[in-house]
Amino acid sequence: FPNHHSIMDDRNLFFTIDDSPKMPPQRMTASRNLLLKSKVACTLFLNESKRDAMQNFLNNQVQIKQCPIKLVNSIPKHFEFTDILEEKTT
Repeated sequence: FPNHHSIMDDRNLFFTIDDSPKMPPQRMTASRNLLLKSKVACTLFLNESKRDAMQNFLNNQVQIKQCPIKLVNSIPKHFEFTDILEEKTT
């Protein structure tokens, strides 16, 4: 989650949080350290509801703290998939 303290957690595996900004508040998540040990990652941006997340991911001005999925850019092989169409300009 953007700007959530969990991105700074030093654990090496999965851990739980009880203050998720979206429902449900209790969730399990992979730690930053665990993700960075990966050799391959796939990121899905599905449905229009993820358009802002995808735009933040692609924006070089947005930092990891604001867009934690950018961690995959440090993984040797990473792939992004989406069903979001480009916005038409007139």
